Formats: sequence, structure tokens, C-alpha cells
Amino acid sequence: MPQKPKHIMELIPKFREIVEYLERIKKYVEVESKISYTSQDARMVALDSLQITISAVGMWIQCCNSLANLHTKQGTFDETGFLNSVGSGVNKKQTEMIMFSYLRLSFMTLIHFKIENLFYNTLRHLNALPEKTSYWKLTDKILSQCSFSKKGVEKDILTAFAYLRNSLHNNGIHRKGNNLKLKIDQMEFIFIEGSRVECASWEHIVVLLKANVDILKKIIQSHKVKNIINKIKDDFAFGNFSYPHPVSFNKKGKMNIREIIDKKKKGKVSFHLKIEDEMYDEILVNFQENRFITSATTAFVLYEKIFTTRLLRETAYPDDFIPSKENNNEQLDYLINKESEIVDGKNKSKKRGMSFQDITKELEEKCVISKEEKRTHDSFYNKYRIPVSHGLTYRLYESILGIKPKNFFEIEMKHEEIYTRLSEIVIKKIYTLMWTGKLIKR
Repeated sequence: MPQKPKHIMELIPKFREIVEYLERIKKYVEVESKISYTSQDARMVALDSLQITISAVGMWIQCCNSLANLHTKQGTFDETGFLNSVGSGVNKKQTEMIMFSYLRLSFMTLIHFKIENLFYNTLRHLNALPEKTSYWKLTDKILSQCSFSKKGVEKDILTAFAYLRNSLHNNGIHRKGNNLKLKIDQMEFIFIEGSRVECASWEHIVVLLKANVDILKKIIQSHKVKNIINKIKDDFAFGNFSYPHPVSFNKKGKMNIREIIDKKKKGKVSFHLKIEDEMYDEILVNFQENRFITSATTAFVLYEKIFTTRLLRETAYPDDFIPSKENNNEQLDYLINKESEIVDGKNKSKKRGMSFQDITKELEEKCVISKEEKRTHDSFYNKYRIPVSHGLTYRLYESILGIKPKNFFEIEMKHEEIYTRLSEIVIKKIYTLMWTGKLIKR
């Protein structure tokens, strides 16, 4: 008979144990690798970050539990009072599901990022980075460098954590990757492609996290890594805030769309709205299936929408207006009015909406983008978006291929190549735009 799942509060001591375990690994690095405890060495940074992330989640769980206790008097739970205190408009069960599902996904994503970042930085220090720096390639390489099998239990444990994280992004379904069955501390982890993942409880996460920390310990204590006595550089810790795993380039220096697709699946790029996120997924699918005209056309709609959404969120509310649960109707009115202004223009009788240049101008005035960035965005829009929307293939021919066509038939013959390259250009542009977070409203 399967055991009844533990209450989440019963797992708090397990969180503390893992934090203390990480502390012992830090002490090992300090002694064996002669690295200062307060060093910005990538090993210390990763272990610190893991401790902070785990502690933060533990604090949030205890905070929610304490709040529930405050609304419990003489054994009676005041559900309405609790829901009002957290600003929820749904029932207790739904509220708990929303809050903890988000916490679980954020937790898994952050932990996974810290581990991947440590592998990347260590391999870079050893001059052993693989040509493609996907998580799977990094784990294979780090295990090989530290004399572990790329097909052993260590690989399975690291893979299981990635699979579990990915399933949370895919509505609980294991969509891509080989099937995997694994048992850790008598708990089963089963991943079958196309099937629901039934090992994503907090108890499973804690057990799998502890197993992953065991692997980190083995890697850090391996002969090759232990003997690194110079600081392993971490881009974030050393003030270089460029993303440590930039989109890969092939041998010709061109960005690899396959890498963008992989990064998107891993949640490395986010959008304001769900519809924008789904549009980008559709754009990538169309590209993969060689529907390049559809891919490029949809991509330019999304490109423009990103700026419109950012302007809407930046300017819809008056400066002295504070959105809250009590003024939902006012918020909606402000958003509708601003959207109407963007679509129809301030002078509604003329029915002329804001141009792309008008939108970027307002964003510049609000200091969201710089003057130089405005010029860059406007130039890109004029060079590609306008010809696409008007079907000006002749203009695209010259912009994309760098030469003028000799005759009309040449344009017809090369239209697929033009839209293939155009799709790549705008997919990369959107990725870079959202990856930097510049147009995400904080």
C-alpha cells in the first residue's frame, strides 16, 4: 500500500539538513582547494546560491503555514480571512494549488540553473566546454572530466532532476527525452514519454535534490576539480552579467536555432503574456516544419506586440494610481482606454493608431529604452517588418541576400531562401530582446 504523502511542513527539517550539507561542502572547498570562505569562486557562489534558494523556499512555506495558523481560532479555520490576507479570489484549495505550484516550479528552475551554471563555469575553467553547451552536453562532459560514467547512476540522477523540472513546464507531462526509471531512498522516479509524471511531490523533490547535492559533492571532491586552487570565474559574481550560457554559434559564427528552441523549452526566455509565449512556440514549430513564410509573418506580429504590451503596461495607469484588489474595474478601464489610444490614436475621429515609431518614442521618453536602442529597433522594423506586411519581396531580396535581383523570376526562385533567412533573423531578434529582460515590466 502506498504511503500517505507527508504534510509539507514535515519536510522543513529536510530542507535544513540539505542547507547544512551544502555548508559542509563549502568548508571542504575552503580547506582542500585553499579557497576563501567568502570568495567569489564559482563553487562557493553556486553552493551559497543553493543554500539561499532552499532557505527562501523553506521560509515561504513556513510563512504560509503561520498565516493559516493565525486564521485558526479554537480549531476553526477562517477561510475567508485567510483568502483576503493573501489577496485570493478563489477557494482555499485552488489558492494552495496556485501558490505552491508556482513556488515549486520557481524552486526547481532556480536550483537547476545553479547546478547548470556551476558545471558551465567549471568546464570553462578547465578549457573543456563542449561545442554545444546544452545541459545534457554539460553533464556528460563534467562527469567525464571527473572520471564518472556518462551512463551511470550519477547521470540518471542529474537527468531525473532536469526531467522533473521540464515536466512542471509541460503541465506535468514528460514530453521529450528517453524513458527513465530510478529509485532513490525507496522512492521511485518514473519518466515515460507522453505520460504524466507522478513523482513531482515536494517529498520527491527533496529526495531528488539531496541526491543531486550528493553528485555535486562528488564532482567538487574529484581530483581534477579539488586541485583547482585558483578562483573559478562566475560571470554574475564578478560583475559580468551577460548570461553564462549564450545561444550557441556554429562554426560559421551563426546563431543556432536549435539552441534557441532548447533554451525556450528550458524557460530561459519569458514574455509578458501567455499569448506572446504561445506565439513564439508556434513560430518555432513553423520554422521546424519548414513553414517559413508563416513563421516570419507571425514573428513580426509578435515583435511589434512585445513593444505594444510594454508600452501598455508602462503608461496605462496614472502616476498616482496603485493597482489593488479593490480597484479592478478601474484598472480594466485604464487598460482599455490606453489600448484604444494605441490602436485608434489620441484623435479618434481620424482613426489613426500609433505607429511603431510612436510607440518606441514613448518608451524612450519613459526611459525604458535609450535613444540608440530606439534607432536600432526602428531601423529593424523599417528594414524587415514593413516589406513583410506589404509583401515587398523585391525589397526583402536585397535586404536579405545583399544584392539586387536580375529579374522577377529570380525573386520567385529564391523566395523560400529569403523567408528562411528572414525567419532566422526575427526569431533571433525576439530571443535576444526578451532574453535581456529589457522590455519586461518589473
